[in-house]
Amino acid sequence: MLAIPLLVAAHRLTDGRRHHRRRDLNGRRHGRRGRSRRRASSQSHRRDQASGAERPAGRNNTHLSPPRVESDTLYQPDTQSRAAQDRGIIPASRLFSMGNLTWNSRMTTILIFGAAVRPDGQPSPALRHRVEAALAGARNHPGACFLPTGGIGRHGPSEASVMAHLLMESGIPREKIVLEDTGRDTLSSVRAIRRMLAKRNPDPHVMVATSAYHLPRCMVLLCLSGISATQCAPVSAPAATHWRKRWYWRLREIPALPYDAFLVLWLRLLRRL
Repeated sequence: MLAIPLLVAAHRLTDGRRHHRRRDLNGRRHGRRGRSRRRASSQSHRRDQASGAERPAGRNNTHLSPPRVESDTLYQPDTQSRAAQDRGIIPASRLFSMGNLTWNSRMTTILIFGAAVRPDGQPSPALRHRVEAALAGARNHPGACFLPTGGIGRHGPSEASVMAHLLMESGIPREKIVLEDTGRDTLSSVRAIRRMLAKRNPDPHVMVATSAYHLPRCMVLLCLSGISATQCAPVSAPAATHWRKRWYWRLREIPALPYDAFLVLWLRLLRRL
């Protein structure tokens, strides 16, 4: 009978020793983890102090964006060549404005498509002939306004401003001239003119002045754009002195007319004209 209590006491003694041994092992593990964490935190603190010491005084960590500077591009005059400046051509942005002219439905608008400008700023013969055709068409319409179109091509200034200068030399007051100097080609000029006329006249009608070889494409594009147009009689003089250049311009219109007409119809279908 005494053997049973002795066995129970021996079993409790061994269990207690195992329990104390497990606690010691767990304590050692937790101690190692704590020391490693404290060591890592102290090293990161030292790195922060070192990086802070390398920064110059007076600079904080907040990123400051530079102040916004408004561009003055809109207030700069148009790009012009040296020869055009010597001729005294005033930039279009200084001379003309859409607010200078009050449009009404009875007013005749003569649309002049641009041509090349020479490197010295002088108008090419084709450009002069188109202005002459517009002036001849305005003889039966004393109150007509002129709408020259054409941006800056290979040489400055813009084609529209050169045509405006020719019109003023012919006695047309500047109040009767409205510039469209953003068109880079025939299609872009037609799109810009359509937007300009739509704001002031729901049923626009224009007279078109251009070269004889260029007139069919302009009439087709304007008609497809919803603008009623009649032609000014083109000048009978040739557009170029050399026959090769004249035939090059004529043959170029054969693929250009259906191509631009397709683009107008496509843009009108997408409502982006």
